[in-house]
Amino acid sequence: VDTLLENTFSGCKELVAIKLPKTMRYIGDGCFQKCENLSHIELPESLAYIGDYAFLFCKITELIIPKNVKYVGSYALVTPKKTYIWGDPSKWSTEVFGTGFSEFTVFVVDKKSLNCESLAKYKTHLTLINKK
Repeated sequence: VDTLLENTFSGCKELVAIKLPKTMRYIGDGCFQKCENLSHIELPESLAYIGDYAFLFCKITELIIPKNVKYVGSYALVTPKKTYIWGDPSKWSTEVFGTGFSEFTVFVVDKKSLNCESLAKYKTHLTLINKK
């Protein structure tokens, strides 16, 4: 399996944790949206695309975005809890967090991948923690 289509698991309350296979490349729009009990997900290095609303309103508290991801969509990471996200924000939609959720989201990024342009668009959502 290399693709999860739009809304594949949308609204699945029974889903608590998931580890995607190493072959996964594409997570479609709204794939896990409103999976209100989903708190843990492991994304493989092969992943290249995370669609709009992909994890909207999930309870994920930490998410590692693999280096191969070329796009993270609008509202994809809007969560009701404080979320630590490891990754390179230069590849993310400018609306990845939507609006009104800045108090819940914290970037944790590798200092080596930072540049002022990629960070400026997220300034209301941003707390930097140096990864060692």
